[in-house]
Amino acid sequence: MKSQAQLEASIERFRRGFWDRKTIDRPPVGVAPDRSWLPINYLKEPLLRGEVLPTDVTRDRVRTDYEDYAARRAVKSDDFFLDLSDDPQGVADAAARVNELHRDVLDMHFSLVREKLGGYGHIFGYWAPQVTTVIQEDAMGMCSPSCYRDLFMPYNAAIVEQLGPGVFFHLHSTGYRHYRHLLDIPRLAGLQMTVEANGPQLLDLIPVLREILERTRLILFVDSHFDQLQATTRQLPAEGLYLMVSDKFVSTDGDFKELLAANWSGKRV
Repeated sequence: MKSQAQLEASIERFRRGFWDRKTIDRPPVGVAPDRSWLPINYLKEPLLRGEVLPTDVTRDRVRTDYEDYAARRAVKSDDFFLDLSDDPQGVADAAARVNELHRDVLDMHFSLVREKLGGYGHIFGYWAPQVTTVIQEDAMGMCSPSCYRDLFMPYNAAIVEQLGPGVFFHLHSTGYRHYRHLLDIPRLAGLQMTVEANGPQLLDLIPVLREILERTRLILFVDSHFDQLQATTRQLPAEGLYLMVSDKFVSTDGDFKELLAANWSGKRV
């Protein structure tokens, strides 16, 4: 557990480099637990159901429904999109109702949770000087950008309007093509992107990551392509960036120190 002094130093790094986007020696960096697998067995075949039978598995580990969902969309994000043709208005009406419930839950949450050390923490490991949340709508990455813009973007904008400039939007590297529309949402705090093995290489994402950081903040979670991280961070500004890496790559204090030394020592380009 961090001491009070360590917490305050971490908050100051978030405040100056991430929120104020001022020049700093390095961005805030966090390590996230790897929750990809349940310690049981691999499925012999992917299943789209919650129940797993003994005959379905090998002797290794079992895949969760979430990982099966990710595996089934293991294609390049520019290879296909899903669009609505039968009842787009019905989907829009359902989205409006879900968004209403989401906003009610946020109101209830922040009526109970008060600030600490001058702000709020989040499960993604960051600190914010105001109330904050991360909108997670993974399926939006499977819609065409225009579908997102026309049907769903207004509801996300409403959450930002209600909660204020501490709202982030969560993306996966397997489905991020609507990111430019997200950047157009007024007062959105920034984007959070999870880099997955079945998406583009981390190095191939550099132009997108730079474009995002030119306009807003970025929480970058490296869950794959860790070997490309150093070459990537050397080409990204530290201002407005918060880097998370999986603990399958960084598991000790020594690993963490090596991570910092490898990525933020020497000249940046």
